[in-house]
Parts: sequence; C-alpha cells; structure tokens
Amino acid sequence: MNGTFNVTAVAAVTIWFGVTTFISLFGAAAFLVLILGIASRRELHRGSGVLIIHLLAVEFCMVSIHYPITNTVTFIARYYGDPNLLRSLDCALIQFFMTTFQHAGNWASFFLAINRFFAILVPHRYRAISSSSAILGMILSSWAISLCCNLPLYFGVGGVIGNTISGDCGLLKTSKIDYPFRAAFAYYIPLISLIIIYFTLFMRTNYIRRYRVAVQIPTMSQLERARRRLSVTKMLFVSSVFYCLCYFPAPVIVTFFPSYSFNNRDAFLYIRMLVVCGYASNPVGLNLGDRKGTMDGSTQSRDGQGFPVISQKS
Repeated sequence: MNGTFNVTAVAAVTIWFGVTTFISLFGAAAFLVLILGIASRRELHRGSGVLIIHLLAVEFCMVSIHYPITNTVTFIARYYGDPNLLRSLDCALIQFFMTTFQHAGNWASFFLAINRFFAILVPHRYRAISSSSAILGMILSSWAISLCCNLPLYFGVGGVIGNTISGDCGLLKTSKIDYPFRAAFAYYIPLISLIIIYFTLFMRTNYIRRYRVAVQIPTMSQLERARRRLSVTKMLFVSSVFYCLCYFPAPVIVTFFPSYSFNNRDAFLYIRMLVVCGYASNPVGLNLGDRKGTMDGSTQSRDGQGFPVISQKS
C-alpha cells in the first residue's frame, strides 16, 4: 500500500465502500421485488405499466451493475493509493455506459410523470398517450436524448473523461460552453419538470377533493378513491423532491463549480453516496404509482378523482 495514504484515509474509504455497496444492494433487491411483482400482474403489461417496467430495469442496472463497478474501481484506487493501478481501464467507456443509463432513467422518469399527469387530470386523453406507439415513442426518446448528451463527451467533445489524480475514473475537464447545455438536457430539464408535474398533480388533486366534492355529493367509495389519490400524489411529489435533493449536488457542482469537483475528489465520494441513496429510495414512488385503481386511466368518463366530468360551461 502506498505510504501517502494513512490509516484514517483507508478506514474512511473502506467504510464508504461498505455503506454504499449495502445501499446499492438494498436498492437492487427493492427493484427486483417490484419487477417480479409487476411481471406477475398481466394488467400492468401495457400502458403505464410498460413505462414503469422500463424505468425499473434502467434503475436496477444502475444500482446492481454500474454503481458497484464504479465504486469498486474507486475503492481499489483509493485503498491501494496507487494512481497508476487502474490506468489500463477504459474510463471513457465505463462512464459512457453509466451516464447513458443514468440520463435515460431521468427522461424515463419524466415521461412516466407525464403519463400519470394524463391518467389523473386528463383521463379522457389517457388512452391516446398510453397507446403502444406513444409508449414506444417515450422509451425510444429517453435513450435518444441520453445518447445525444453522452456520445459527444465519449469522443472528447465538451469534456475529457479519464483517470483522476487519485486513480479512479471521472470527468477531468469540461467545456464552459458545451457542457452546461448538455447538463441541462441530461439532468435539469427532466428532473425539474418531474417535480413541477408531481407538485401540480398534488395541488390539483387536493383542490378537486376539497372543493368539487362538496358540490357533487360523492359516494363513500368516491371519497375513498379521492383520499387515496391525494395520498399517492403527495408521496410522489415528496419522493421526487427527495430523489432530486440526492441527485442534484453532483451535476450542480460539476456544471457551476468544476474546479471544486476536480480538486476535491474525497468530497465526491459522499456526493456519490447521496446519488445511490436517491436511486435506492425510488422504488417507494414507483410502488405507489403502480397501485391498481389509483394511477391508471381506467375511468375515462370521469375526472381525476373518479367523479363525473363537469362541463367547463357549467
């Protein structure tokens, strides 16, 4: 072991690796349970269910493959303290696959939120947006946007990926012109839109429940359905905010404070742990969103609470 790394540093990186690996495995197990659960429900093999399965598969790969690989590379480089130990690794390729899946997941989350928005607030249009062609278009768009963001970087346009001074893989240099636009499409646009959509769903669902219920004299089953949908939309909003709070520190620092990210690699270990925590918590929101009878668009002639649609003229 290189003498420049003291016992405290080795212990810290060992604890970091152990905790982060545990969180990754916990998240992978949660995603696997959800995937198996959805696979056993035939009614979820179409429409929004396909979007959920796609997002589950992408994020399962992140916590079960990509992060364990990159975290192991980081741990080996830090533990042995030899920056030349992993020079033979193709860092650009490792980062390309990881960030492509990551950004495709961001857009998959956005398109799933759009689908849920129509299911709750515009149910009479839900059938069109949940058609096979629309669902396929959303999935392909997620990957197309992600590839557009990551292919240039892989070939050295807008930044340079390689071995950092500590020996692990990372972004060595970014373009002040190119990279912010790429980051906007990879992170900020889909995830900020995600929060706005779920906040709108929660506020609108709450409004309908509080004010329209009084005028329409709903049945007990309609009241219960409204209560459940309000609870679901609130938790979707809270889980999306938590996910973004875990996810955003890394891209914000790389975009606006690149010198800090290049010179403080130790701090980035814990920022990466935050991102893994965000992924591990995501099954909560996905599980809530796929509850039968709460987020589907089955009541096409009713509004987002299961009540008959009121004409805009009335």
